[in-house]
Order: sequence, then structure tokens, then C-alpha cells
Amino acid sequence: VFVLIGMFALSSGSRFTFGVVLKSLQEQFGWERGALSLVASTSLILVSLLQIVTGWLSDQVGPRRLLIVGFALSAFVLLGMSLMTQLWQVYLLYGIVGALGFALASPVSATAMVNRWFGQRNRGTALSIATAGVAVGQIAITPLSMYLLLHGGWQLSYQALAGFMLLIGLPLVLLLLREAPEE
Repeated sequence: VFVLIGMFALSSGSRFTFGVVLKSLQEQFGWERGALSLVASTSLILVSLLQIVTGWLSDQVGPRRLLIVGFALSAFVLLGMSLMTQLWQVYLLYGIVGALGFALASPVSATAMVNRWFGQRNRGTALSIATAGVAVGQIAITPLSMYLLLHGGWQLSYQALAGFMLLIGLPLVLLLLREAPEE
């Protein structure tokens, strides 16, 4: 449960960094707010649709694999965002590939995992604690992204979050996240 909290805090919180850097992207590249808002809308719609697929895949291959792939993919998307220079790259990275990563590393997969770990009596509590990481990420990561933006630029915001996810978060997820209690 605590691994899921941390994973959701990082992946979900990092997802909202796009809103933090939006103005900087407009200023640096001259992109219209509408074009950047369409990226965010595209991502949101795709995440919603892909979560249906994520639920099905979770039943087929297991939630652990999906959570790990989604978490890693989200981190690589953040790293890629720090390097992009063209609007089409933002659409591809954040709008499409990011949507896939965010959908895979979502509470949809965690629900299946928590159901395997906890009996009916404690399942709701465990699931609510695990998915609270989404809100924790919004509360903690978004201000951190703003701090990094103000003190180092939008690229630093993305690079620092990606680095933390890849160097600290991903190894912990790989080591500690288990499919079922038998493992």
C-alpha cells in the first residue's frame, strides 16, 4: 500500500507539471495557449479511454507489470518533455505516450492488486490509502515543480522529477511491489 502511495504521488503529481510549465512553454516557444490546452485535453481523454484497456490488461497479465511499465513510461515521458523543442513532440510525448503511461500507472491497476492482498474487511481502507497517493502527488509534486521552475526553469522541473522517478522510485517499486501475498 505504501509503495502504491509513493508511486501514485510521483506519477500522478508529475502529470500535473504540464500545467505548471504551460506559461513558460508559451513564452519560450511562442505556442498558443489553445494548442497547449489541446495537448492536455488529448491526454485526459486518452487516459480515460486507456484505463478501460488497462483494466482488461490487468486481468490478463497482472497489475504489477502494468504499474511498473506505466511508472517507467511516465518517467521517460517527463525526461523527453525536458528535451522537446517542437509542438508536435509535446503532442506525441505528453498527449499520447504520456497518456498511456499515466493510464497504466493508475488506480485501475492498483485496485486489482489491492483486491489480491486484502480481504473484504480491510480492502476499502487499503484501497483508499493507496489511491490517496494521487492527491498527495498533486499537493506535493505540483508545488515542487513550481519551485524548480522558478529556480532552474521548466526543463529542470521535468528532469528532476524524471530523475527521482527513475533513480529512486522505480528501483523501490521493482523491489517492493508484489503481485500477491504469496510472492
